[in-house]
Amino acid sequence: MVSFVGQTVSHYKILEQIGRGGMGLVYKAEDLTLGRNVAVKFFPSDVIPSPTSRERFVREAQAASSLDHANICTIHEIGETPDGHIFIVMGYYEGETLKQKIENGTLTLDETLLIGIQVCSGLAKVHEKGIIHRDIKPANVIVTNDGDARILDFGVASLAGGSSLTVTGYAVGTVAYMAPEQAQGSPMDARSDLFSLGAMMYELLAGRRPFEGKTREAIARAVESAEPAPLETTNPLVPERAVQLVRRMLVKDPAKRCPSAH
Repeated sequence: MVSFVGQTVSHYKILEQIGRGGMGLVYKAEDLTLGRNVAVKFFPSDVIPSPTSRERFVREAQAASSLDHANICTIHEIGETPDGHIFIVMGYYEGETLKQKIENGTLTLDETLLIGIQVCSGLAKVHEKGIIHRDIKPANVIVTNDGDARILDFGVASLAGGSSLTVTGYAVGTVAYMAPEQAQGSPMDARSDLFSLGAMMYELLAGRRPFEGKTREAIARAVESAEPAPLETTNPLVPERAVQLVRRMLVKDPAKRCPSAH
């Protein structure tokens, strides 16, 4: 995908690339109208190829833009470049993603538990609007310099009951954090996001992912059938209540999983 650094798209001057994923590139940009920094995510023109997919994508972005919550990234605008790249303009936050914090080893147990509470609060709001995020993972949660956790990247979100976007034949999402039903391409609901949150919290608390493998397929099989090592043995310092909650979020059967983020 071509770089947009140095270009002005709409009234946004693209300053630098700050993220990259299978669904597109994220840049820091200057809003020339309001004089503020924003984050702009560009999607490849072939990711959303059909008019029906584009219509659904725009509808979902509009739904996500209605969310107003301290633990959710603000979405300002959706647009399209002349050569067909759809972009979403989001709030820009100074801080580190959970992925970066894991790599730096800077999180304390208390901070980790507080982050979990904040992400649950944000997800509760998301689900109230009928939106499933579909890609909760450490790279999609930023902790600002003020200590606030915000859920990022609704680029693969889908309204509850809607059909899912797919990329190169795979269900959209990150397989190590997918719920079993998502990895299988089965219908999803809010409880699927809670499984992903459970996988993320397990990693933060245990220092390792709950489901591992050498290939994407091996990890998917582990998600569908393997049980992670007991959290109370990997980190005895985790409070029992937190251990129980993470265990409930990681239940394979959605009917037996935590029913809601509340």
